[in-house]
Amino acid sequence: MSEILKVSLWLAFSIFVLVVVSNWVSLWVQRILFYLTGGNQRMTIWLNQIVFFPGVLLHEMSHWFAAKLLGVPTGRMSVLPDSGKNGMITLGYVEVSRTDFIREFLIGIAPLVSGTAVALGLGNWYFSANSLGLAMLAGDWAAVSELLREIWQKGDLWLFAYLLFSVSNTMLPSASDRRAWMPLLGFLLVMGAIFYFLGIVPFLVQWIRPLLAWGITVLATGFTITIIFDLFILPILYLIGALLEQLRGR
Repeated sequence: MSEILKVSLWLAFSIFVLVVVSNWVSLWVQRILFYLTGGNQRMTIWLNQIVFFPGVLLHEMSHWFAAKLLGVPTGRMSVLPDSGKNGMITLGYVEVSRTDFIREFLIGIAPLVSGTAVALGLGNWYFSANSLGLAMLAGDWAAVSELLREIWQKGDLWLFAYLLFSVSNTMLPSASDRRAWMPLLGFLLVMGAIFYFLGIVPFLVQWIRPLLAWGITVLATGFTITIIFDLFILPILYLIGALLEQLRGR
């Protein structure tokens, strides 16, 4: 199996798992806040906004910065919750002028790129994800235990854990962010067919392959770090939610 295919399968699987796990995290956070506020929906929405505020801010600023970088006019920006279309609650938004689908795609995925960068940066710099992974693969559990002990003893652990939690669970593109994906896919399929009949595909594959493999690996690694972190957090959220549910039922 080629390297491109292996990392592509890794990326596809990590995207699927991340979407599922991120939805679970959001659901349990909202459920916990709902119990804590005694069922006050408005207060639940605002507390949920506070929990995810760093991620929401990075998400919207990424859209704004990408639009400015690509020369697309922007309007108002908000990082406050609001009722969107069909009664859906939006955590934030940036008004961006309509443009061609390529720039629209790049603006739409900007939060995913910045969120992945944060997940990779915090994961490897602060949480020693790379060292932990290598130690686990080598079966060096003494090294794993020592690394975890060092992380646990850091005085600002909860601050960086909170930042990673907030950013990683708000970086996925919304429905409006994905608006340009289908036109771009159609464009790529048409261009791919043209290049194939012109005999250019082998040359392009040879030139693009290393860069493509690197990009896919970076994304998949960032997503995997987020998944592992969320899977660690989920049981804690579940226990808190179950306890609050029992207390509320009494």
